[in-house]
Amino acid sequence: MSNQSNEYWSEDEREAMKKLYGEQTPPPELESRTLTALGRRGMFGIPVTNRWPRRVAYVLGAAAIYVLGFFSPSVVGLLEQARPVSGEYLLLLHETPESMAASEADQVREYSRWARQLAAAGTLKSGEKLGETVSSLTGEGHSVTVSAGVGDVSGFFLLYAPTYEEAMAIARSCPHLRYGGTIELRRIDHGEG
Repeated sequence: MSNQSNEYWSEDEREAMKKLYGEQTPPPELESRTLTALGRRGMFGIPVTNRWPRRVAYVLGAAAIYVLGFFSPSVVGLLEQARPVSGEYLLLLHETPESMAASEADQVREYSRWARQLAAAGTLKSGEKLGETVSSLTGEGHSVTVSAGVGDVSGFFLLYAPTYEEAMAIARSCPHLRYGGTIELRRIDHGEG
């Protein structure tokens, strides 16, 4: 306490304040009660025999948060900010009779694994499988809707690459080619030059 504040306090108030700053000892039973309460919750001391369901739930919850968080816009935004961009490229995946005959479940697993590797490297911005319906529109207001087939775009990946050659190397590593599909590589033109 400063001398200035002492002149505003009475003698009794100064003595009471001195007692507040003195060493205080907690009641002796406080430690015992605390340890018992923590033990009942499985946090300390008393072992809990059936922890595995809770641990499995924690692991599954963490895995779900990781997977969902990996594809959330905020995480994708962080990946976009972390990578210096000199070019964005679009891979358009076209179907062929060979790619359409392959197991879709196998394709999805392999494409997902490939996309996760690109995302971890900060190269992937986005990617999606497209729906089965294709609508073609004309300037005169006419439209034709058909089911997607051979030659149609079945999906895309939007990625970052410093050069066209690096984008081409990434495109060549895409599993779509192993399934017999074709890939169209296009640079995104942001009108910067």
